[in-house]
Amino acid sequence: AQRDRLRARCDALEAERDSFKRELQVQVQTSESLKTDNTKLYEKVRYLQSFNATSGGSMMRGRNSSLSSDRDLDIEALESRYEASVDPFRQFSRAERQRKYNEMSPLEKVVFIVAKTTLGSKEMRKALFFYVLGMHLLVFVTTYHWSHSSSCDFLHKHEALAHFHGGMPLPESPAGEAAAAAHQAAKLLDSN
Repeated sequence: AQRDRLRARCDALEAERDSFKRELQVQVQTSESLKTDNTKLYEKVRYLQSFNATSGGSMMRGRNSSLSSDRDLDIEALESRYEASVDPFRQFSRAERQRKYNEMSPLEKVVFIVAKTTLGSKEMRKALFFYVLGMHLLVFVTTYHWSHSSSCDFLHKHEALAHFHGGMPLPESPAGEAAAAAHQAAKLLDSN
């Protein structure tokens, strides 16, 4: 019997807790909507103050009268929320970026979009890095292979191609004539 009373009491407390959670969620949503409404109202107040200032009235006088009549509202909090939503630097930055993009030529726009896509994420930067590294390694390995392969012997055997791989220079050049003379002298000495 005592266990049943305890279980019933727990069920009642859980139901009460659930109702409090639902009520809290409703109050939070209401609070957020009221903050949004207050920010919009403050925007309208600022508009009317600027309108009064341009039509001959003083902005400070309008602001002081609104401050005295709205002492209950947290004007500073409303002003900061409004200023954050209408950040002029962010708007200016967006407008400047759009203006510069519109001034680009079509080729520049293509390059910009490709660069933004390629360099825009960490994964793409890594992929680009490893691609460039792989291409460099391929060039180095290929160059090393061709410079140290058996095809170099073919270059040394033909006098017209020997100068491409550090062999004897062509006889038409001054260095080649001297090298050819030295080569022929070496052949004569070897034959004797």
